[in-house]
Amino acid sequence: MEKRRAARRSTALSICPPKGNDPISSNYHRFQPTRNRFCAFGKLIFWILLRRTPRAQVRRTSTPRSAAASGDSHQQKFDDAVRRLATFAALRYTRIDNNLMGDTFHRNFFLNGRAGKLEALLWTAPNPNPPMAVLVCHPHPLFGGTMHNKVVYQTAKALHRRGLPVLRFNFRGAGSSEGEHDRGQSEQQDVRSALDYLSAEFPATPVLLAGFSFGSWVGLRVGCADDRVAELIGLGLPVDNSDLTYLRECTKPKLLIQGGYDQFGSRANIETLFETLPEPKRLVIINGADHFFTGQLDKVAGAIDAWLDEHHSHAVELPSQS
Repeated sequence: MEKRRAARRSTALSICPPKGNDPISSNYHRFQPTRNRFCAFGKLIFWILLRRTPRAQVRRTSTPRSAAASGDSHQQKFDDAVRRLATFAALRYTRIDNNLMGDTFHRNFFLNGRAGKLEALLWTAPNPNPPMAVLVCHPHPLFGGTMHNKVVYQTAKALHRRGLPVLRFNFRGAGSSEGEHDRGQSEQQDVRSALDYLSAEFPATPVLLAGFSFGSWVGLRVGCADDRVAELIGLGLPVDNSDLTYLRECTKPKLLIQGGYDQFGSRANIETLFETLPEPKRLVIINGADHFFTGQLDKVAGAIDAWLDEHHSHAVELPSQS
């Protein structure tokens, strides 16, 4: 009896493996609720199987032969039905898992940078040959900026939702990245290291480079000069105290998104800079928003969607919801 129970528990665990470092439970970020529902269902079925066996044996020892035969028949039908249901749940879960494995997942790793390892996170896309790959650069590390900053995350999410792979990374000295902060100078090499990775992962695929605050100042400078970068998105550009005049020589498509009350990039200064930039370009002012677009990140996503709709209406499409 104990061996039978142990075997059934083992089968249940094989259908619903415990959470941990396996590539499914630790990497999926969109379909974990679906997986949890099927695991819970499978465990419930196997719990029923475990509970039913002792009761059936007790009934068999206390009933006449004819009644026992009839009871055994009903019990066998019940057990067979439950087993079929459990098998269906297992196969259904496996089928969904296999479909989603090729869809989207996180990949946590370290880039090889000049100053050492750079912590990075890649969101893959269902299309193995995407029209573009995306790199998003984070704000100032000395003021708490990392790749997990809310603006960086929502920007990455908006672009990933359009079926594009998105790479984020921590500049040297930020998070688990090695090296020391260099006031935006050596950080440019960090951006190039990230571009090297994307070029190797998605050969001949143009890159859309986005950056927020410090990340826009450093990232867009590299993006303007690097032929692998096809277009740029700058958010919260610190025009009040940073030199962004290099953008005047940049003829690549540029989307600039700025808060109307940005503490580090006033509306007057960003509009003055924008007037000097070559086409194609677009400036979106989020009225009432501060530097971090507090409470208005949905408008940032809307501005990115509108830009993609205009410039990539056929190349980039929203994934089907069916």
